[in-house]
Amino acid sequence: MQTDLATLEEWYQDPKLHRVGGPAAPRLFLKLMRFNFNRYCWMIRKHNEDVGFVDLEIKPNERVAWIALLIKPMLQNQGLGKQILQALMKVPELSEVDKLRAGIEEDNESSLRCFKAVGFEQMDSDEKGIVNLQYIDCGRKRVT
Repeated sequence: MQTDLATLEEWYQDPKLHRVGGPAAPRLFLKLMRFNFNRYCWMIRKHNEDVGFVDLEIKPNERVAWIALLIKPMLQNQGLGKQILQALMKVPELSEVDKLRAGIEEDNESSLRCFKAVGFEQMDSDEKGIVNLQYIDCGRKRVT
């Protein structure tokens, strides 16, 4: 996990990722995961290279999971986000979840396109400029 933390901290040097919790976010992810048994964090590797990171928090009483997805800055806009989301929807941790949600900054157009491309729909947006997206029945429907 320390290697993963160092990798994330390196990625967070890119200003585009500062919007996702700022430079302290990688350590916050680790802290939250340690104290929440319904939270999962995965470093995504492809061909032995770290390419992405997923933070997933399941709220079992609501049958909802919230996802944060990061793609290595130099690999963004190459379809990796879509591939990761498609694979994520098949993990057993989501078997009891009906809705998968994400909050994305309104100016993060590539991330919004990525999530919408796999079937997320916009629910609303808040005063801070966060667009809330939702994918329904993710525990039963499987993206192919």
